[in-house]
Amino acid sequence: MKNPALANAYKNLNEGHYVLYVDETFNRPEEQLDCSFYMVCGVLISAAHLEVTREEIHEIVEGDYWHTTEALQTGEGQEKTEELLKYCKQVRDQHIFAYKRDIASQNEDVKAAFNEARKDCLQALLAAVHKHHPDTRLVIIEKRQTNAENDADRRLVKTLRSEKVISRHTQLIHASPNDEHLLWLPDLSAMAYRRSKTHRDETSHYFERFLQDIARVIDLNK
Repeated sequence: MKNPALANAYKNLNEGHYVLYVDETFNRPEEQLDCSFYMVCGVLISAAHLEVTREEIHEIVEGDYWHTTEALQTGEGQEKTEELLKYCKQVRDQHIFAYKRDIASQNEDVKAAFNEARKDCLQALLAAVHKHHPDTRLVIIEKRQTNAENDADRRLVKTLRSEKVISRHTQLIHASPNDEHLLWLPDLSAMAYRRSKTHRDETSHYFERFLQDIARVIDLNK
């Protein structure tokens, strides 16, 4: 594995532990869609199944690179997207979404509003996972564009540990999907949920067809 920190973290897991893989998706107000929103998606996988899951999604993709939005630009990519979604439905790992809409009006500080929405959604996601799956020991998040953004995630996790919202044993690692292909899965799921809000084509039904039965959606506006 290319990421030494990730490799070391995996060594500390036993088969009774879980790993949460996390990615984000959002719409800003200026995108002129029905509303602005921010969402994080976490895919929870048993540590006992990491290797086989990695191998099986790699076989479906037939390569070392995957980005769902890009894949949907071609017929072949759409077929692979649907195969991955069918796989998710078959293996029934849990997909957990934390969602917040109407983030900011165009007259507000949009960047700050979205950073706050990420914090709120990530906290809700991690709290729910700890409540229902307390043996989750590792959270792997797709690394962000800047170190400051990654540091904000680390501060949040540190706070949640100190407040006993999550286990003190929970470790956070930022990684690239190129280093850990299991991050393809939250990218896939986040796309499916996003398109249920933003599209009217066939892809708008992906969440309902493939993920709804294995999903938990946390709506922070309720």
